[in-house]
Amino acid sequence: MLYGYGVNVRVERGHLVAEGGVGSDRYKSRFPRVGHGLERLVVVGTDGVVSLSALRWLADQNASFVMLERDGTGLATTGPVRPSDIRLRRAQALAHQTGSAFRISRELIDRKLAGQERVAQESLQEYSAATLIRQFRSELAEVESIDAIRIVEAAPPKSIGKLGELSQLSSLIRSWLVYPSIGATSAHVSLLYQVLLDSRQILSTRS
Repeated sequence: MLYGYGVNVRVERGHLVAEGGVGSDRYKSRFPRVGHGLERLVVVGTDGVVSLSALRWLADQNASFVMLERDGTGLATTGPVRPSDIRLRRAQALAHQTGSAFRISRELIDRKLAGQERVAQESLQEYSAATLIRQFRSELAEVESIDAIRIVEAAPPKSIGKLGELSQLSSLIRSWLVYPSIGATSAHVSLLYQVLLDSRQILSTRS
């Protein structure tokens, strides 16, 4: 990845030369045609020069070029030039008719939910949220349309948000029990505690 001011990408004696940096903190990389390991060249910023011979060098090496604004907005991209495979294009065109689109969509969303479940349980230690996501994953195996997949995909964030609200309510109740001088009466605390229990029961059963 190149960033800074005065970025320069060019070809010298068959090697791709990339320079970048800010002020006196400059860096320079040189890539030969063989054994370079370069798959993608990313330039962040708009100050500099990229030569046409450098773009041709990248295309010959099946490497892509990406130019981004400093806020991450994409400005220009190029990719490896390969012959079109008619079999792949035909399969893509018929994906909805053959059911491939549905199977691929369900597999992708299942992996997404699996990752969310792992993060919730292992990193955030939100075990209730992880349990909810696991329930949605089990429902995903039974859906029969892409629209149903979208509904299942959108459900976990909404439920996790509700769990977050319940956690805040639970913390508020505990603070009132410890510091009754806040102004809540015992009747208020009892009522809120019952609402909390009922809400957790609704979320757990999802009836």
